[in-house]
Amino acid sequence: MSEFIVKEENFKLGLMERVPIPNDGECFLLYQTGAGEGKSIVINSGGRYSSAEVRHGHYDRKVTLSLAERTFSQDYQIVMADNDFYFYVSISISYILQEAQKYFFQGQMDETDIQQILKSVIRGQDGKWNVQQGWEIRNILEDYIEKKLRQFEGVRFKILELNVEPDEDAVKMIQSNRETTVGIHVAANKTEEQIAMNKQKERIVDSEKVLTMKQIEDMAYMMKNFGNLGPIVSDYLQNGMSGVELYNYIMKAKTDNMAILNTAVSNDMLTQKEAFEKLKEILNDNAFLQDEIQQLPNRDSGRIEEKKEEKETDEEEMSSPVDGDCI
Repeated sequence: MSEFIVKEENFKLGLMERVPIPNDGECFLLYQTGAGEGKSIVINSGGRYSSAEVRHGHYDRKVTLSLAERTFSQDYQIVMADNDFYFYVSISISYILQEAQKYFFQGQMDETDIQQILKSVIRGQDGKWNVQQGWEIRNILEDYIEKKLRQFEGVRFKILELNVEPDEDAVKMIQSNRETTVGIHVAANKTEEQIAMNKQKERIVDSEKVLTMKQIEDMAYMMKNFGNLGPIVSDYLQNGMSGVELYNYIMKAKTDNMAILNTAVSNDMLTQKEAFEKLKEILNDNAFLQDEIQQLPNRDSGRIEEKKEEKETDEEEMSSPVDGDCI
């Protein structure tokens, strides 16, 4: 028997009889045998119907139909594309009689019909989807099921539940793939970070090498142009030594050299000619002050000029004893 049909029987309304009224949750369908939907009428609970009209319809069959909502639930499996895993599909559908005449004359169905349709739709998805496509399957199933169920006239269907989940082994595979992907990504990031750090270290080492070579070249230049005074002049140029400090250093060197020369002459360690040449060499350092010092920045220039006059006086005083006494 079809899903909503409770009972079907012969019908005849006598002259003194009233139109029968169904119980709550039911309706009557009166029809004339062989005449089809055009010669039928639906009697609902609580309605008022003319006995004369029903008798004039010559209805000879009465069908009692249930108006109660029905539900159907079923679980299925969809084979994944790789044939090793499954999707578990849970479907729950509700349906209710909406138009008794269309249902009876055009689309009678029962639960078995629903089951066959759902099974056909599910089997049509086997081997088409991979483990990542659960949501796509759900959307496809919902669309196909709704279209298939429309063939049953007079019944309103509603999908209450449609879930698609991968089986336990497939879930483990998804998790494993995610962990692998994350591990590869993290490893790649760490590798890139290490490469960047190594490159930075290389740049620092290269920079230090360039700086060291530059410092060596600068010192070589200073030694070439200023001899033993090269480091002192470099300090003057780079580290803030004042002109006065530079001058004092030079004059101290001259004084020390003159003292050494005096000692050597007094002890007859040098000949007169050697002493004279050494004295000339010491005094010729004036060329450094007159020529090379002009290459330096003009720092404390006024103070240096004052010291130059003092220096010349000191040189004359130091030279006199050597000329008169030592030689």
